Amino acid sequence: MLHQIRERCRDLARQPLDEKVAHIENMSDSAQMYKAVRDISRSGPQPLLLLDQEVSTTRSVLLSLAPITADEVETAFRRVNNGRASGPDDIPAELLKYGLAPHLAELINTSFE
Repeated sequence: MLHQIRERCRDLARQPLDEKVAHIENMSDSAQMYKAVRDISRSGPQPLLLLDQEVSTTRSVLLSLAPITADEVETAFRRVNNGRASGPDDIPAELLKYGLAPHLAELINTSFE
């Protein structure tokens, strides 16, 4: 009895799709057939699959050879919140913001030479 109920539920679930397939098969013009297939398959937004995309295996690196300025370092330090826990270097954000930027910019530029 339970098996028959499951089969009946499956048949009822397949019925709308079977009707659409029968409608497509009865069409004579191929353009209308493709339109009907697109309409059926567009039931919702299609998931974006990474494998369907063309993936570039090479990376383009934008490399600026200009030295880092103290203003650039200060701009980056302004984004750091005061009063937060310091990182693994144990340098508080306040010290980074107020006075360390010119020295750090010089150190970074020297290390890249």
